[in-house]
Amino acid sequence: MMDKLKKKKSAHASPPAGPPSKRRRRDTSSSSDDDTDDDADGDSDDDADGEDYNSLEYDWAARRQLAADRQLEGKDAGMTALAAVPPPAPVLTTQFEHLYGRNWTAKNRHPAVVVEAFRKAGYPVHKHTFKNALTRLALICRDAGVRPPLPQRGLAPTGFVRYVDRLASRERDSTRKKKLIRARHQLKRLRVNLKGACRPTTTASACELCTLRGVVLLKARPHLDRIVIKKTETRRTPYGFAVDYHGEDLVNDHLEWSEEHRCWACKHCNERSIAAADLVDDDEYRLFCRRTRTNNRTFAAVH
Repeated sequence: MMDKLKKKKSAHASPPAGPPSKRRRRDTSSSSDDDTDDDADGDSDDDADGEDYNSLEYDWAARRQLAADRQLEGKDAGMTALAAVPPPAPVLTTQFEHLYGRNWTAKNRHPAVVVEAFRKAGYPVHKHTFKNALTRLALICRDAGVRPPLPQRGLAPTGFVRYVDRLASRERDSTRKKKLIRARHQLKRLRVNLKGACRPTTTASACELCTLRGVVLLKARPHLDRIVIKKTETRRTPYGFAVDYHGEDLVNDHLEWSEEHRCWACKHCNERSIAAADLVDDDEYRLFCRRTRTNNRTFAAVH
């Protein structure tokens, strides 16, 4: 009899399973990386404010400084190595007015931080054609309420267009949603128009980047007579160096968001090498080359 009463009390004492389980499902779904779960739970307000953008675009100088500070802290604590490299630090906010101001027009100058970022990336900031292209880009971003992209910040132009598209898909205000959708189409059209307006005045018979690499390697290795990089063969001659190209048509590589021609490149250099170099600054790319050289020597020694 006592056992039956205990079972009844324990049965009545158990809480209802409905609301808590619903809360648990909401918590687990909000921590998921799936975009559909975030939209269903309504937790995408932070992404619409631009925090998702800061996770894509980085300041590499701040990243190196943060790594140096943590390395110094590790040495002071007696640690020989750190467990993980610190992530890149987020950069400027995405709001256009925070960088350009509320009353910016096409007749005004661009902020110094924007001009300096493009100058460090090799853009001809003094040319009238580039100033017009940058102004067209800034006007599109002003109407959409987002900050223009900066070069060498880890975010490719296609990634910036996808970011604007993602903001438009998550925006609840119909007016701003239309502005973001219109900005996405305008950004795509601007890239195509600037690429079509890039008309180089010089031609090349081989990939200029592969040729430069071949000449540098032959000068550093006097015992070599020839070297082949992808489809470009560079060989030593009594009068200097000769180059033969055995690949497909060369690509007119230009600086993104501008009409400036950069070089004639093969498909591999245009899609891989140059694209990777455009995502980081010069110091970070030098560190990458040093790590690659060290890894190549290590792998060669092992195998």
